[in-house]
Amino acid sequence: MRPPQVQAAPTVEGDAAPQAQAVLRLQAIKSERGRRVAVINGKVVRVGDEVDGATITGIAANSVVILVEGKSSALKLLGQDVKHDSRTTH
Repeated sequence: MRPPQVQAAPTVEGDAAPQAQAVLRLQAIKSERGRRVAVINGKVVRVGDEVDGATITGIAANSVVILVEGKSSALKLLGQDVKHDSRTTH
């Protein structure tokens, strides 16, 4: 009796399949005492913070600049979700 034949799993040349990048959704930007914070994927972030593999490098009035794997890009706010602190500081 012969042993059953076993086929090797197919091999893929090169590195493993690249990881799927998380979708980043800019939900809001708020200005507090002259500093801005953003809400991305439900998390409050500031410049220098990291969210789902992206580092926050800048927060403007209606966009957030991120750095992912050495590449810079911007997340833009859709609609009128810009929040301002109602208190005035002079």
